[in-house]
Amino acid sequence: RTVLKQVFDSPLRISRSTLFATFRISWPHCKFSVHRWRYPLHPMAGYAAASADAPAEPSSAETLKAEGNNLYVKGNNLEAIEKYGLAIKAFVATVGDEPEAPADRKALAILYSNRAQAALALVRTEWKGQAKQGELPKELRLHVMRANADASQAVELDENNAKAWLRKGQAQLSMSVLQQRAKEAVTCIETGIRLGLPASMKPEAEKWLNYGKATFDNETPMPENCTLM
Repeated sequence: RTVLKQVFDSPLRISRSTLFATFRISWPHCKFSVHRWRYPLHPMAGYAAASADAPAEPSSAETLKAEGNNLYVKGNNLEAIEKYGLAIKAFVATVGDEPEAPADRKALAILYSNRAQAALALVRTEWKGQAKQGELPKELRLHVMRANADASQAVELDENNAKAWLRKGQAQLSMSVLQQRAKEAVTCIETGIRLGLPASMKPEAEKWLNYGKATFDNETPMPENCTLM
């Protein structure tokens, strides 16, 4: 029992693409394998990177942001989350977590919004609509909660960040289907649309807006092919 507890409590450092870890434990008269399902990376790994106590990275926030964008485009969402986390940490180390200059607030808001976007993309990719959003497994639910926190931080820093308002609304609808949360999500998405989203994002926003209104009215389920991103 002690050995098993050590196995299950010990941290795993394996390839991010690996979903299962196998331990082989031997005693004089028995041998068996323990399989533990493992999410590719600890859900908080990319978020802890912004801690002020962590050692500073030599790369600039802008460089780290560009690397995160490149990873996101390639679909490497976990790595993108980590990279955006490092970019946030580097930026905060330079100007603080509550910068006064409007340009700095906008730049930091973009980093938080980007990390929220990568987290929502990760949830979509990993879960692929296998259940209602309120039934997400714990690991993915944590990413949705962090996406909501990041998007909220982004709009606090820059209330005119339309993408952050959309991501906040999407995260809230992904956490649960409670009517009150749906009402808040609708307000967020409408704010994003009003502030002016890129043309390529308008169909996505309209789809989520309709879903939010339907959830609030408690009339219809999540529309087919209404993906997270």
